[in-house]
Amino acid sequence: MIKYLTYLTLLSSILFSSVSKQIIKNDSKSFIIEINIDALTESDLYPTSLLLGLPTEKLPKIKIDYRNESPIPFRSAQSNDEGFKWVNQQKLKNLETATLLVSPMSSSSNKYYKNINIKFNFDDSGTNYRQPNKSEIELLNNRIMNWDIAKDWVIDNKKRNSRISTLPSGRWLKFSLAKDGINSIPFSSISPLITDIAELNPRSFSIFMTNELGRSRTQEFNQPMTDNLIEISIMVTGEEDETFDNNDKIIFYGRGPSGFDVSEDEILWHQNLYFNSNICWLLIPDDSQRLGKRIQQIQQPNSGTLIDYGIVSSSC
Repeated sequence: MIKYLTYLTLLSSILFSSVSKQIIKNDSKSFIIEINIDALTESDLYPTSLLLGLPTEKLPKIKIDYRNESPIPFRSAQSNDEGFKWVNQQKLKNLETATLLVSPMSSSSNKYYKNINIKFNFDDSGTNYRQPNKSEIELLNNRIMNWDIAKDWVIDNKKRNSRISTLPSGRWLKFSLAKDGINSIPFSSISPLITDIAELNPRSFSIFMTNELGRSRTQEFNQPMTDNLIEISIMVTGEEDETFDNNDKIIFYGRGPSGFDVSEDEILWHQNLYFNSNICWLLIPDDSQRLGKRIQQIQQPNSGTLIDYGIVSSSC
């Protein structure tokens, strides 16, 4: 009989938690939470862990109000160290986070606090946020205490391409790409179209694509259509002599309408349901002093193992 009563007591302790959390306030300026403890077992006296989303790397200011100091109704092995500490400050899925450990123990012998009220005041100087994606929501939704507000603090790490409001005047040559890869446009492909190409400064040559660099912008309805073009970085071999000759070519990386896209830490296949090619434009500007956007070259390291993966290109 005693054995069954022991099982029943343990089961009731599991089913009816004696530590509860109640959110009092949750907005972009502050977060207030109250921890209520009715100590029945040793585990009820363990420090409570609160994982918070933050608008910046700066930890919030904290005000803690300990209330209702009470005797522990059993012999406890917990030390009488009241207080709190920050642990595990890190970025989770592009959200700044930190974990606060709060002990319910009182400095008085064999006593604890039944009610702990905690107020966090956030640094709201952060910028450059975006809406969370599906994987971020799935991971953080049930883990971040203040997710209803913290979901607006997901950091936007995407590189912003500069948009051209007024396109330069010049000769625009249209071509298309069917798949992702490194492409080249040799002198022989341009010279039949522009007879004076050898007399022009190749430093001014540019390539433009649509905002999504070939992919469909979205598959949702009622979305605004943008008419801007984005200049991409290219490399023009032999442009140092400021002439475009038989052995010279334009090399660039371009995307087709469908392919694998990297979004934060995910690799997803994007299927374009509307187009089977990416329309691109080669600009030969009237103003030869206008410099096109170029791929930045880096210096080869002097030590370590050099691996040459080669280069695969397809001519447009």
